[in-house]
Amino acid sequence: MKATDAVSVFMLSAVCAGALVAWLSWPQPSPAEEPEACVEAAALQERLLVARSKLAQERARLQALLLEDARLVGQPVPTPPDLPVELRLEGLRERLEAALRGSGIEVIDIRCPEHPCVVGASWRGPLDRPAPDPAAMLADANLGAPKMVKTIRGKEGERIAVYALALLPADPSLEPAQELRVSRRAADALERLERRVERDPG
Repeated sequence: MKATDAVSVFMLSAVCAGALVAWLSWPQPSPAEEPEACVEAAALQERLLVARSKLAQERARLQALLLEDARLVGQPVPTPPDLPVELRLEGLRERLEAALRGSGIEVIDIRCPEHPCVVGASWRGPLDRPAPDPAAMLADANLGAPKMVKTIRGKEGERIAVYALALLPADPSLEPAQELRVSRRAADALERLERRVERDPG
């Protein structure tokens, strides 16, 4: 190694050593002198932990509500003791057909395993003719306040309507879970009726 190279290495080593000593001797910040950003980060982390805890509690509460709802929805709706005679099974088909007479609506299914009875009906007409509203017609005939779901579609030059009507009294007084059960029964009936109408070209 040349003398000049040795001198350069020596000088570089001295500079590095001096820098190391200066860094080690530099006073380290105390906890009280932590940057403000670190304090804010710690506070954010604490709030995040609290939020996660609350979220877990809300999830548990929601799960309990869903389980209770499923239990209640699975229970049949009892028939009110003061249910009007018009909405009871005996003679119901005759009353329905009388209320719908002249509309072209055909009653094709009546099921009353529990309250309320669910009625299935269908209608066929030309494409330029609007489908009638059986719920309004039954209400006008004092047959309660039916809860109706329906589908209307065009097929091969005609309009086809399928209805499922839950025959509720004017003041049903149902709990939320019971309302949901009635809605599900009506929706299931509509799906069943659609398949039936699809199989029967009429």
